[in-house]
Amino acid sequence: MVDANWQERLNVTRRMLLKGGAGLAAAADALGAFGDADSVAALAKLGGADTPTPVRYAAIAALARRDADKAAALAAEALTGAKPEDNIGVVIDAFLTRKGGPEKLTAALGKVKLGADPAKLALRYMYTAGRSDPALSDVLTKAAGLTVTPWTFRSSNSGQFASVREEMAKFLYDYDVDAVFTDNPDQCPRR
Repeated sequence: MVDANWQERLNVTRRMLLKGGAGLAAAADALGAFGDADSVAALAKLGGADTPTPVRYAAIAALARRDADKAAALAAEALTGAKPEDNIGVVIDAFLTRKGGPEKLTAALGKVKLGADPAKLALRYMYTAGRSDPALSDVLTKAAGLTVTPWTFRSSNSGQFASVREEMAKFLYDYDVDAVFTDNPDQCPRR
């Protein structure tokens, strides 16, 4: 049973979240902390497309603690429209800091048409923040239309590898880079 004071605090928190401003993240976190079905439903609604972007992102981040699958679906939709001025880090961090979060966001992004620019913004945020998840990075890199091409492989400098062929094979087949630059094209491994 919910007392009247608790219900009033819940209503005040919802109003603060809708107002936005400096307390936005705190209001979203507080709403998520209530954890009841109404609060989770409110976060899911606020994570929808008809909500201002800062409120939407804060709601998605808070929802990720309570319903990661729903939050991931909302995050993927929200990220399709991300602009340079948006603070997408709020959304990305909500998943990178949760056990199983990157996998859920990766799966959700695989179901939407993520444009190159939003994907580049997400990648830039991840790399700038020093955070990464290989599967998530792969999905974003592909959506961004980027390729990974290390250089320059030389037979005179194969480092820890027995040969430049072995080194290039490691990068091409184990690290799944898209191509390599080499001074020794005759040593490029073939499959």
